[in-house]
Amino acid sequence: MLDFFEGTSMATPHVTGIVALMICAKIHITKNATATLSYTEVFNIITETAVHVAIWSKGLLSILSDIVCNGLLRFSSCGYPNYVYGYGRVNACAAVVRVKDKRKPKKITSSDLDIFDEL
Repeated sequence: MLDFFEGTSMATPHVTGIVALMICAKIHITKNATATLSYTEVFNIITETAVHVAIWSKGLLSILSDIVCNGLLRFSSCGYPNYVYGYGRVNACAAVVRVKDKRKPKKITSSDLDIFDEL
C-alpha cells in the first residue's frame, strides 16, 4: 500500500538530508572534521539554488495555485517565495556544488559532480 505525503511532511526529511550532504561536503573540502555551516549559509545556499517551478503551466493546478498565491480574482504567476512552492523546488546537487564553489549558481557540469565521488 502506498501513501501520499506532501508539504512539510515530505520537505523536512528531504531538506534535512540535503543539509547533511552540504555539511559532509564542507568537512571534505576543509579537511576539518568539525567544520559546519551556519544557519544563514544553509538558508542562502538552499534558497539561491532552488528551482523556480512554473506553476502557471500546470493546467487546473495553476488556477488553484494562483488563487492561493494571489487571491481569488488575480490570475498571474506567483513570485518567490510564495505559499505554494516557497522558494521553489530544492536542488540537492546544486546546493552541494555551491558549498564547494561559492560562485553564483551555474549550469552544473559532470566535473562538478566529482565531489559526490569524494564524499
